[in-house]
Amino acid sequence: MLSGSLELQAARTPPKTALFPIDRHQLSLGELAYTSLKEAIVRGHFRAGQKLTVRRVAEALSISTSPARDAIMRLIGEGALANAGPKTVIVPILTLAALDEVTSIRLVLEPLAAGIAAERIAGDSVEGLKKLQAQSTSMLDATNHAATLRADKSFHF
Repeated sequence: MLSGSLELQAARTPPKTALFPIDRHQLSLGELAYTSLKEAIVRGHFRAGQKLTVRRVAEALSISTSPARDAIMRLIGEGALANAGPKTVIVPILTLAALDEVTSIRLVLEPLAAGIAAERIAGDSVEGLKKLQAQSTSMLDATNHAATLRADKSFHF
């Protein structure tokens, strides 16, 4: 499991964002860096438009620049990060068109998945899901988006 935490911060009004140093005894460093960085992006630890550098990611993860560069390149290929110029990588800004596309896909897939899951869920799991949903709702009401994303991911996974 990843342990400890270091912060990557944006140049202007940086939010607190955490990447966790990597346990070097599991998978390759590139794979672990990719997983850690992707998880931080998915959980909303980086602001749209925030710049990331290979050096800062490597330092935050306590690894060399090669596996950090590999992770960043993989995430660029997946569209989770974007090149914004020479040596400049940013967290992409979500456009209205992209949001509409994702929403349309989720509106079709999520009810289907929920129906299948409802047929298979153990009774004691329902109470845990209700708690996670309540937590997600309260964090959304408090406009704590990072906590909302964490609760939502826990609910879904």
